[in-house]
Parts: sequence; C-alpha cells; structure tokens
Amino acid sequence: MRKQLILIMAVLYSGLAPIRTDAQEPDDRPGIGILPFDLTQLPPADLSESGLNFGLQQILISELGANSALRVIERRAISEVMQELDLHGSGQVDAATAADIGQIVGARYMIGGTYRNWFDKVEIHLRVFSVETTEIIATTVTEERALEELGRLMREGAAALTAGLDLPRLPRAVEEQRRSFEPPTEAIDLFSYAVARDEHREPEKALETLQLLVERWPEYGDAVALRDEIRGR
Repeated sequence: MRKQLILIMAVLYSGLAPIRTDAQEPDDRPGIGILPFDLTQLPPADLSESGLNFGLQQILISELGANSALRVIERRAISEVMQELDLHGSGQVDAATAADIGQIVGARYMIGGTYRNWFDKVEIHLRVFSVETTEIIATTVTEERALEELGRLMREGAAALTAGLDLPRLPRAVEEQRRSFEPPTEAIDLFSYAVARDEHREPEKALETLQLLVERWPEYGDAVALRDEIRGR
C-alpha cells in the first residue's frame, strides 16, 4: 500500500513540473533534497519550538543552492511530500523513507542533518541517502565549535558534503561572497522562526520577521532571498 502511494505521488508531482520545449536542454544536474534537521541539546530544550529544524534545513538549502552545478529541491516541495506521508517536521527519517521522498521529488540524493548542542558547544552531522539504493552513502561531521560559530559550521558542512559526493565545488567567487557575512546566533534564531512560520502557512508573520531581520542585518543575503521569494508567491 505504501509503495502504491509513493508511485502515485511521484506521478502527480512529475505532472506538476514545468513542461520543457524542444529547444531546452534537460536539467541533468544532480538533484539534492534536504530534510528538516533532527535536534538534540543538553541541558534538554524543545528546539523545534524555535523552528531551528526548519531553519537549518533552509540554511543548508541556501548553501548548496548557491552552487549552480547542483539542482537543489525547494523546501516547500519536500514539506508537501512529508505532510502527505505524515512526517512533517521530523528529522528522524530512515534511509528507505528518505529514498521514497527523493523518488517523489526527483532527487538523486537526500540529506538528513542532526544538530547537537552540548552546553553551547555545537556540531553538525550530515548523512546522504541514495535514492536509488536507499543506502547511506556518505556522512560528514563538523568539528565541535562554540554556538556563535553555527553559521560557519553550516557552510563548512555543506562544503564537506559536496566534496564527499565528488560533486563540483562552489565557485571561489561565490564562496568568498558567502563567507563575507557570518550570521550571528540571534540572526539564525530569527531566520529559523521566519522559516517555521512559512512552513506553518503563516507568510505574514514570516515576512514581518524577515523584514526586521533584513533591516538589522541588510547583508544577510539568505534572509533577503527568502523574503523576496515569499513576497513573490
């Protein structure tokens, strides 16, 4: 029954994809889907209340999406499929389920992330699921750092993941541009809250938070991009 549902959703999703003309080349870039993050912390805290699971998902989407050699699946597409499978917001997805989601959205790889915060020392653990084989084919764990370096950890995790899959690296000019601004923890918290509001279909609250974020940190390109995306819907 589950496999039948996956096949039906894959057919429906593919039918919503833009129709290409004969003059257009097929997009053969490797498709990458990213799941909401799994969150753990000591002392214990309900980090999902802040939306950090969705915020880190969007940050990684932005990091990988800056590389034009990759085709990164939009967060909302992943969200819609997870809702249909009754998995919305969960970072605890096994390899088979991740592969099912990837099959529906047309990804070659699915990425699951874990955020660990031990008394304000954090690390990011990324694992890559093959949609074709349903196996974990690569993992990467960042060096433990202070909480204030979370933005840098996410960027380093994305770079390590790209290298581990032997995919084209981010062009140096783009890498330097993204490195020029390290979002402070407060900015990441606000960004995560805005992403969570968007996930819960509250675009007005998301836009209000993003506007405050951009006014305070106008150089935060990911916040500007998400604000403009929501406005354009």
